[in-house]
Amino acid sequence: MRKKYIIGSMVLVATAAAVVTISANGISGNTASDITGSSEIAYETTIEESEAKLAISEKNTVGAGKSSEESEEDALKEYFEDKAIIDTNMVKKYVKVYESDVDDKEDEVVIGKINADTVVTVSQVGEKWTRVRSGSVKGWVRTQNLIFGDEAAKKVGKDAEFKVVIQENKTKAYKEADINSEVVTTLKEETSHKVKEKNENWIKVSTDDGNAYLRLNNVTLKWTSEKAEAEKESREAEEKASKEAEAKKAKEEESKKAAESKAAEESWLAESKAQKEAAEEASRQAAEAAAAQAAAEEASRQAAAQAAAEEASRQAAAQAAAEEASRQAAAEEAARQAAAQAAAEEAARQAAAQAAAEEAARQAAAQAAAQQAAQQQQHLGKFRITHYCSCPICCGQWSTGSSTVIGASGMVLTPGQSIAVNPAQIPYGSKVMINGQIYIAADTGVGSNCIDIYTGTNHAVASAGGMYYADVYLVK
Repeated sequence: MRKKYIIGSMVLVATAAAVVTISANGISGNTASDITGSSEIAYETTIEESEAKLAISEKNTVGAGKSSEESEEDALKEYFEDKAIIDTNMVKKYVKVYESDVDDKEDEVVIGKINADTVVTVSQVGEKWTRVRSGSVKGWVRTQNLIFGDEAAKKVGKDAEFKVVIQENKTKAYKEADINSEVVTTLKEETSHKVKEKNENWIKVSTDDGNAYLRLNNVTLKWTSEKAEAEKESREAEEKASKEAEAKKAKEEESKKAAESKAAEESWLAESKAQKEAAEEASRQAAEAAAAQAAAEEASRQAAAQAAAEEASRQAAAQAAAEEASRQAAAEEAARQAAAQAAAEEAARQAAAQAAAEEAARQAAAQAAAQQAAQQQQHLGKFRITHYCSCPICCGQWSTGSSTVIGASGMVLTPGQSIAVNPAQIPYGSKVMINGQIYIAADTGVGSNCIDIYTGTNHAVASAGGMYYADVYLVK
C-alpha cells in the first residue's frame, strides 16, 4: 500500500523506493482527518514555495560537476535538514502530540495525533522530546519516534525522476506554451507523464500524441521511478495472492468445521434420544411421587385451615369484647368531659356577671367623683392648648439638655402632668382639669388663656400633640 506525505506544497509518497511529489501552486492535498479510511493516508504540514522551487531546480539542474543521482540525493538531504519522518518501526499507527515537553503523566496534555510515515517540520530537537509541526498541529513528540537527516532522505529514496500527475480530468495539452495555441490532446485525471522541460508557468511533457505543454496550475510534479512502480505492482500481486490463499484456507476450514459439526450433531441426536427416554421415565416416577406428596399436603392444608378458622373465630370474639369495653369507656369519658364543659361554662358565666357588676360599680363611683369634682371646680374659660419639650426649639436659652427638667416654679417637670401657665392667672402649684385630666401648674407659659403641656425631652412627641382649644377648670 502506498502512503503520501503531504508537506504543504510538497508531497512525499512512500513506497519501497519512496516518491516525492511537488505541487507547483501550493498545497494540493487534504488533511489527515479529511481522508480517514482511504488506502492512501495524507498528512498536511507546511513548506515555503521557495523550498519547492529549490527542490525542483536542483532536480532539473544536473550540472556543476554532479551526476543526476548525486543531485537528487543532495536535494533530499537538504530538504530533510529541518524535517523528520514518523518512524514506523517505533509506532504502528500514530504518535501523540503533546502541549509541552514534560514526563509527568498528570501534566501531559495531548493536543493531536500524527500518523506513522508522516513527514514533519522540526523546530527544536532534544534528547527526549522534539518540537514538530504537521499542518495545524504543533507540539512535542518523543524523539525516539522520529527519523532525521540522511536516514530520512534514504527512506524516501534516490532513484526517482520527475513526472507530472494530472489533477483534473480532460486537462488540455497545448502544442506551444500559449493558451491560444492548438490543443494537441486532453489528459485524464491521475495519469502521469515524463517531464521534458519546465519554466515559470508551463511544463513540457511526453504524451501518446507526442510532446505537449501543460499549465503548471493544472498538474502536480513528483519524483518517481520505474523500480518503485514495479515494486508496488509486485507487492500488490503478493497481497492479492496472499488474500486468495487465506480465502481458500478459510473455505477449507469452514468445510472441515461443517463436517465436524454434522458428525457432532448426529452423535448428539443419538445421545439426546436415550436421554429423552430416561428423562420421560424419571418424569413419570416423579409425577407419581408428586401426586402422593400433593395429596398429603392437601390433607395437611385442610387441617391447618380448620385450626386457623377456629383461632380466627376465637380472636373475633375477643376483639368484639374489647371493642365493647372500649366503646363503654369512650361513652363514660364523653359524659365526663360534657359535665366538665358545662361546669366551666357556668363558672365563666358567673365570672362575667361578677365583672359586669364590678364595672357598673366603678362607673358609678367615677360618676360620683366627677360630680363631686365638678362641685369643687371653678371654670376658668376656654384656653388655647399647646405642647412643648425641653429642647432648644421649644425652650431656647432655658434648654439644659438634661433628662431632669426643673420648671420656673422650682418643681421637677413630669411629662403629661406638668403645664406652663401665666402665674398671674393660674398660680404655681394649682391643679387644673383639661378634658377630664388633672394637670399641675409648674412652669411659666406664654401668656393669658394659654396652657403649654410638657411632653418630655422628645420634640417629635411635642409636635405630635398639636394645638387645640379646650375648657379649663381650676380644681379646688
